[in-house]
Amino acid sequence: MSLTGDIRSFSLSAIGRLLHQEKKTGILSVHSGDRETKIYFRAGDIVFISGALAAELSLGALLKEKKLVTDAEIDLSLEIAKSENKRLGVVFLEKGFISQKKLVNILNYQFKEAISNVLTWRAGSFSYEDGIEGFVEDIRLKLDPIRLVAEAEKWKSYRSLIPNDRVIFHIKAGALKADRFSADGSLRVMLLIDGKRDVAKIIAESGLSRLAVYRALSALAAQDAIEVQGTAGAPGTGAGHDMAVIVGYYLEVIHAVTTDISLELGEKKAYGMLLNALENAPASHLLAGAVVPGDSPGENTGRVCERLVKSGSPVGTASLEAAFKAVIFHLLREKYHVLGFKAVRNTLLRLITSAERLQDETGSVAESVLPFFRTLAGDKGLFSGKKALSTGGGTTEAGADASKGAGQSLEKTGGAAIIAFYSRVIQMVTHEMETEIGGKVYALLNRIMENSEYYDRFLSQYRVDDGIQENVERIRGHIAREGHRLAKNSFVSGFQQVLIALLTEEQRLLGEKSARATVHKIEGFLANISEDTFRPLIMNLIPTLKRII
Repeated sequence: MSLTGDIRSFSLSAIGRLLHQEKKTGILSVHSGDRETKIYFRAGDIVFISGALAAELSLGALLKEKKLVTDAEIDLSLEIAKSENKRLGVVFLEKGFISQKKLVNILNYQFKEAISNVLTWRAGSFSYEDGIEGFVEDIRLKLDPIRLVAEAEKWKSYRSLIPNDRVIFHIKAGALKADRFSADGSLRVMLLIDGKRDVAKIIAESGLSRLAVYRALSALAAQDAIEVQGTAGAPGTGAGHDMAVIVGYYLEVIHAVTTDISLELGEKKAYGMLLNALENAPASHLLAGAVVPGDSPGENTGRVCERLVKSGSPVGTASLEAAFKAVIFHLLREKYHVLGFKAVRNTLLRLITSAERLQDETGSVAESVLPFFRTLAGDKGLFSGKKALSTGGGTTEAGADASKGAGQSLEKTGGAAIIAFYSRVIQMVTHEMETEIGGKVYALLNRIMENSEYYDRFLSQYRVDDGIQENVERIRGHIAREGHRLAKNSFVSGFQQVLIALLTEEQRLLGEKSARATVHKIEGFLANISEDTFRPLIMNLIPTLKRII
């Protein structure tokens, strides 16, 4: 039997059903552009697949993700497979690096994900020829094409929600409730959704396959936990929105604030304040000189975007937004010192009202900035210097220069202090949960840490039952031995991922009331810390806790 055709006129799903029903033995080759995948059938069942596999679906990547083999074992096996012309899986078995059962499970998963992906190709050609002479079944596998076809059909609904990997999601208000999600895949994906990462980044950072991430996102969307925020722009333009839209919105806000000040204090004073704010802002090399007081927001937007393009290095959306927020805060703080908090609050209320009315892409940008405006409007202490302000790019001391942005906020906080701080907070949560679910909390914590991208880097060395100093010494020793180079923000991100997942699981298992009580205890603990060393960590953690509950 021989078949050829175009997959737009004769679907691969139909071909798979036909070959299964006819119990065919042969090779189905599928071509799309420069991609080619060969699917091997024996008596109607799929026994092997070769060709175009996504990087995250390679056997080595899957085994590493599941922590079934080490990097050294993968490297050695790849060498042997190449020199002796053997399949990688066979080498793993021969060397005793993995059991037959575990390898078969991984291969079944690999084939299922890869074939489901191929079945969704929208354009290309196929050919089928009877016979698989020369093919050696070193490891026997047997997959039912009908089940795979059913899985592939789900992609139609996935694609309606996620037309491409540039889509960006954000978590809906109130989404982190008990019983929202329980599957590990959904949890891992949920923790990476921040309104900035697109689907491609979530796939890369989660360690899951594309199909698994799409499946998790679709499940979360069905639970009304997430929604589409936007689409990532071209490489280097930042995530979520076109960079010009972001720049344009913030410059409109800065223009409105400057105009408010000029009505009270005159143009000369207002323009002087703006120039000072621009020169002291993070990324001032991109803003100072490009933003001209008195020019329209459109003119200023054009100059800033031109400078971004010519800067020679990509500028992240978060960094740019932190710079704009610092400028806005600086202007409002100057207004506060002259006219008082009531005048500042009136300006902020106008900004909030305007932001709430905006639509389309600009409305999405404005919506993401609303929490910043509301925080400023509700807390006089941020302007008086009694509290610190988070601009999204880090923590800025209200009484200090706005130039102290993301990278500087942890300047006086050592790695040991970060480990000690989060160790104590995580201990509090586990001990609270232990009173309700017993020792299960430790297995839960271990699973959460093992699923973290930071596990190999330092979380593998954390022991919740050990003393804080023991954890500090063990983690620091591990980093030194392995030669890891970790920024302080990596420690914060890793521990916060664990903490968020742990509190989310407490909500799921014990209900929102229990989780809320735990969060209140953490807040009480934070309120009693007086050491300045921990202040940036406290100000970073508090907004995270408020997002969870």
